[in-house]
Amino acid sequence: MTVAVTVAVTAAVPVLLVERNAHRVAGHHHAALIALARQARAEGRDVVVAAPDGITADTAKALHTCGAVVVTGAGGDPVGAVLLRAGLLLSALSHVAVRLTASRRWPRPVRRFPHQLMLGSRCLTEAAALRAGAGACAGARPLAVVLTAAEGLHALVAVLSGVGHLRFVHEVDTTEDGLLRLLGAAVRRRSAAVVALCPTRSVQAEVKARFPYLDTRIAGFALADPDAYIPDAERVAARARLGVRDGERVLCLVGGWWAHKDIATVERALALATRPLHLLAAGSPMDAHVLQRIDALPHVVLHTRHRELPAAHLREVYAAADAAIVARTPTAGKESGLVADAANHGVALLVSTPDADLAARLRGRPWARVLRVGDAAELAAALDGPLPARPHPGAAAELGLMSPAAALAHLTATAIAVADDITARIR
Repeated sequence: MTVAVTVAVTAAVPVLLVERNAHRVAGHHHAALIALARQARAEGRDVVVAAPDGITADTAKALHTCGAVVVTGAGGDPVGAVLLRAGLLLSALSHVAVRLTASRRWPRPVRRFPHQLMLGSRCLTEAAALRAGAGACAGARPLAVVLTAAEGLHALVAVLSGVGHLRFVHEVDTTEDGLLRLLGAAVRRRSAAVVALCPTRSVQAEVKARFPYLDTRIAGFALADPDAYIPDAERVAARARLGVRDGERVLCLVGGWWAHKDIATVERALALATRPLHLLAAGSPMDAHVLQRIDALPHVVLHTRHRELPAAHLREVYAAADAAIVARTPTAGKESGLVADAANHGVALLVSTPDADLAARLRGRPWARVLRVGDAAELAAALDGPLPARPHPGAAAELGLMSPAAALAHLTATAIAVADDITARIR
């Protein structure tokens, strides 16, 4: 199968955005997807959004309103339909394999097997989506961007889809073993058809260590959104709905409690703190036992939203909060969408992060306090002491977040540069 590599990209070229998580209610992918689509349409460019697993009604409405074409499933492409069905089968098998290997001490290759199935599933799904999206571009070769890409089989996606593309690799949870490594090696010469965009230097280093031949570049994913800033009147109303009296302190802890979240340190800090406060915990999954222990603390009033929250409900959480707690483990190197959210919405930050670049951008800002990773006593002191000031509307720019216009221009420029590099290699 021939890989169609973009050799020239201009502002008139259509934009193809692939988002496999568009069907999920929560997540930062919706905001970036909608913002990039709107920007491309504002520039007069045709936009196709490929959502292989479906798309939420709110996101579909926003995309249709701006004039984007939304393609779900395989979009009528017969090869894509086969790839998508195979991807769904591998995904189902991976979930079964996780359950079968969860309760026993299996050898490492067996424990990693479910992850290999999921990596293969995501490769096939991405390829199907790229084929479907490219087919909807009316014969024009698009600027193709996979917004949430798998961390392996990069070139194989291009080979199976026939579409050269940029791919955002947000984190590295697993890598290729055994058969997948052989498949990756077999198509390694096609790696010039893809560029891995990594949101942080840490993620780039991980990707580069596993795929030294792959073109990897740093590109932030979270975008500045001045329209997200919450006015004071909205904050007053949200706090009233929560039952918070004037002068009472509200902290929020947003997002599912995944492996990179340092919830243990947050729990210890809350136990060490003495000042009365409201804690608004929102997201899924959470640990019910931890929530029970926090709720039992005499100085903490716990409010839970134990579910995935759409953007409007998440905004309500931020509107009620004086500050957001973002606590990360020592090995968490991925981009923090929560920090970007807080800056965009105008919520002060208490942050512990091993990301030196992020810490440097936040340190000294009046609207953020950078804490040592894993230091419960320091976080407790911050909870008891004066909180940082509320961010001003330009805080997202201070954090280094690009506007949708700048981000789309950067993606276009990257595609042009890659096309020039590929042309030089061919000659």
